[in-house]
Amino acid sequence: MNATRFEHTAHWGTKFMSPTADFRHGVTVQRPATTDRQFVADIAEMVGFHATNILPMLNGFQGYAAIDYKVVKKHAE
Repeated sequence: MNATRFEHTAHWGTKFMSPTADFRHGVTVQRPATTDRQFVADIAEMVGFHATNILPMLNGFQGYAAIDYKVVKKHAE
């Protein structure tokens, strides 16, 4: 499961992507035009989703504090 690609789109439209489910190569975050409160809520949702659904199936995990996040603005479509 560690090498499985991870993608999650949260409630307010923030998209989280990583080439691996253990986030060892970091997480790219596409942030739409949201308020800071909505953005933080989306981050909390992604961490909760990952911790509940993915983390139990991983073989080793560096922890959420060690993840390298790259935040990019999502262009309007």
